[in-house]
Amino acid sequence: MQKAQLKHLLFIIITFIFSFFLLFISAEILLRVYSKISPAFFAPTDKSYNQFRPKPNSWVNGFKVNTKGFQEEEFIIPKKADTFRILAIGDSFTLGIVPYENNFISIIKRRIREEINSIEVYNLGIPATTVRDYLSLFVDEGLELNPDMILVNIFIGNDIHDTVAPKQSSLYTRRLIKYLRAIYLYNEKDSDWSKRIGAETNAYGYDDNLKTMSDNVYYKLQKDLFIVYFDHKHALGRLQHNYTSMFRDLNTLNEICKSKNIKLLVALLPAEVQVDRDLQKVLENEFINELPKSGEFQSIEAFTKTINYSLPNKLVKEELNKLNIKHLDMLEQFQEKSKSTRLYKPNDSHWNIAGNELAANLLYDFLLSEKYILNKSK
Repeated sequence: MQKAQLKHLLFIIITFIFSFFLLFISAEILLRVYSKISPAFFAPTDKSYNQFRPKPNSWVNGFKVNTKGFQEEEFIIPKKADTFRILAIGDSFTLGIVPYENNFISIIKRRIREEINSIEVYNLGIPATTVRDYLSLFVDEGLELNPDMILVNIFIGNDIHDTVAPKQSSLYTRRLIKYLRAIYLYNEKDSDWSKRIGAETNAYGYDDNLKTMSDNVYYKLQKDLFIVYFDHKHALGRLQHNYTSMFRDLNTLNEICKSKNIKLLVALLPAEVQVDRDLQKVLENEFINELPKSGEFQSIEAFTKTINYSLPNKLVKEELNKLNIKHLDMLEQFQEKSKSTRLYKPNDSHWNIAGNELAANLLYDFLLSEKYILNKSK
């Protein structure tokens, strides 16, 4: 009787294992076929920068994106002979979470058109991209637009931290599980994101004061990215490869621009934690509470001395100067303005309408001062 029961149990175990592997193989095949038919967030078909790219002609932020999948008017190809064309490349900061007309790139475009009709500004922002993706996008799709100038927007909040992206698993099922887990964690928030995606103009209502994430989720996200503000040998050592990789890609982009006689401007976009003292206190206290466990710092004073919210800007600007790349750092102006005005959407990390307006003013004034747009021949 025991022998028969053992055989039955063994049969059940073998059947379970076989069924599991059969289900796994079937799921893997189906996911691969599906991703070929329709690019999925968990498995972009070709370039990594396409993972969170809006689908052509879809609605985002109440705006119908163009046939290339950019939140922009339809591109005019080929360019007219007397036209000066500017391409803005960046991540979700460039794409924007505010309505299209309030996005800083859209504001700059309107202001420039009031001065000179022959200048075009195209927004090539794609969410969740990095400097490596900016270079790839520029080579793959930007050059064919025959630009006269490239505006590369580097978001200090995560572009340095995420420059070296983790290697994607070759198993699509594992990618999907990881993606679903991220969605589950991210959904500890309200429905603001779901309203922005797929909402047509008349159905979309943007709320500048609505929280995007819960406090816990937002603080955890900011804490995970905080390493770039530690002026400490261990933190700088861990980020050395990130900085090296980013500077290498920027240098490559710069060399291509010089060879094509294309102007290059890099804008450093400040993170909320760099300008909001209340958020700084929350995150600093969370780290302080963990000091006894880490044993890395002997005192709270020793810990706080290592925090430098302008450190990443300083390091990036030093390298950009070496590469002779024009750049605009908005940090000081955002820090000053934030004393009287909220510049970021609550628990979102992106600029609200006021933040976009300030960024647009700073960029527009810089373009005028450097004679990018009023003296196009230089």
